[in-house]
Amino acid sequence: MAIDRPYADRADLYAAHRWDVPEAAVDFVFECCALPGNCDVAELGSGTGAVISRLLERARTVYAVEPDEEMRRWSDDACGDHPAYRSTRGTAERIGLRDDSVDLVVAAQALQWFTPEAALSEMARILRPVGCLAVLWTLPEPDAVGAGSAALLARHARFPDKPKLFDHERLLPRYFAAGSIDRARFGSDLEEGWDRFLGGLASSASAPGRADPSFDAFREDARRLFDAFAVDGRLRMRLVTHVAVGPVRTA
Repeated sequence: MAIDRPYADRADLYAAHRWDVPEAAVDFVFECCALPGNCDVAELGSGTGAVISRLLERARTVYAVEPDEEMRRWSDDACGDHPAYRSTRGTAERIGLRDDSVDLVVAAQALQWFTPEAALSEMARILRPVGCLAVLWTLPEPDAVGAGSAALLARHARFPDKPKLFDHERLLPRYFAAGSIDRARFGSDLEEGWDRFLGGLASSASAPGRADPSFDAFREDARRLFDAFAVDGRLRMRLVTHVAVGPVRTA
């Protein structure tokens, strides 16, 4: 599996089981940027459309920029009937939109896949002069369930040579000027049965694919973790969505 298409074999899992972004987190973005209802927004690495669906009611035009055809198909099926929705094949390094065409660029759980300098240049190109960048990512709280899930994914990682791949905090200074970021955290609780717990873990880019010989061992370890903490067949996970908003770095 090429790292430039990390979800090509799991778009269905991503669409069905990935953690949602709280509506309050998107509200915070629009409040920080003081965006009007006739604003134009681009989400880079928009995936199957989970965050796009939060943006559509708040903007005049929402560009879903996604390089993977299978991920984009799920987004198109879910959001394609909305008049504000525009599906665009592109990457953060080659967005494909006009200069000065959007008021807000969103990267939700995607910043780790970008090449920073090329992506920053493209963001600056398409943003209008007072435009903003918003970066959102969701992590489990490092309690027993969250830490156990992280350890499980690390133990079975497809990309063991990339330990910093998902470290958003390390990446933020590449995109924002020092002191220019508004920050917030939004907690949420997720209660799930076994199928959704496994599906959420398996939708991660670092998890082995379902056709991979190591997937059975991954599933067995996930089952042990689930059984250790589930009550009456339901497991509760505490999630935190992190938000960083501000102008893009110019030098």
